Amino acid sequence: MKFFLNENDLINFKQKEYKDDSILILKLKTKSKNFKYMVKLASKYNFDHPYVDDGVLYLYKKNKNIENKYKFNESNPNNLMKSINFSINNYNQNKFCKNRFFIDKKSIEYLKKYTLYDFDIGNGKKDQKEISGIFKLIPIDENDIKVVIDENDTKLGESEKAEYKKTLGSFHTHPFNAYVRHNVCIAYPSADDFFTVMYIYACGYCAFHITSTVEGLYVISIKPSFMNKDQKEILKNFKKYKDDIEDKYGVDYPICDPKKDNTKKWDKDIPSYLNKTNKLPYFNVQFIKWEESHIPFEVIYKKTDNNCIICDKQLKFRKLIKEDISNISSISDISNL
Repeated sequence: MKFFLNENDLINFKQKEYKDDSILILKLKTKSKNFKYMVKLASKYNFDHPYVDDGVLYLYKKNKNIENKYKFNESNPNNLMKSINFSINNYNQNKFCKNRFFIDKKSIEYLKKYTLYDFDIGNGKKDQKEISGIFKLIPIDENDIKVVIDENDTKLGESEKAEYKKTLGSFHTHPFNAYVRHNVCIAYPSADDFFTVMYIYACGYCAFHITSTVEGLYVISIKPSFMNKDQKEILKNFKKYKDDIEDKYGVDYPICDPKKDNTKKWDKDIPSYLNKTNKLPYFNVQFIKWEESHIPFEVIYKKTDNNCIICDKQLKFRKLIKEDISNISSISDISNL
């Protein structure tokens, strides 16, 4: 069952009045004089995933919600307030979302580990395989977002192939051993990487994707000039876009000894690659050296109903607000929230 609650319902909230797994959607007017108190109270009852629509803040809760790995506001109403302030301050502001992203130190070390070094693969063996995963995007303030790898939601792939997920922020690695096998010292994002990012975007996701390489991090996002194209049209004609991306974005990697110091070659070749690639129609690509990976990078990404969405669960919550539960495409869309 789905229930919409207002301020009075929240003040008098009694969890046991609702059946287990009931979907509770709280509606709060952002201009209400009690707004901050209501947010504090909502945090106490573990409402989350803010979504804004015309002066109304919506918050989600599954009754008797089981604690899960995605929650970051528990016992701390300030974190929920940061998330809410981010949603409200970015709502209906400008045509696109434009924010700064910080990769936290632990996540940088994680990417280095699976890109540059051998690691245990079981049975006492060490090797390198591509790994992929998603980022948790956590608001720090109205402009800045912390990027954190969820180590419980990563996937070990093959030597030169990794799985992708429909998500807002994601990554995969190009490990050093693949450089050695092919005798290359630079591994730009491949055409496969680009058309996969396009597919995730066409499905309604993807603020950015990071390809982690020996030379550094490539940040891929969709060009603002291409965001005017209807995503459903892209998905419907995806083969056409896929073929065009394979033709335009496929590059040959430079043949050179990956075990040598290739810094000078990187400094020469990578800017040339970026200049050429960013003149093409679909993607913006940024490059970040490992020693500068702690510095924030800026991404412009598409709005969803004037919201700057930074959490996959906000998109699922949006379905619950906009549609009846019976019209949700899969019951897992609800149960996985």
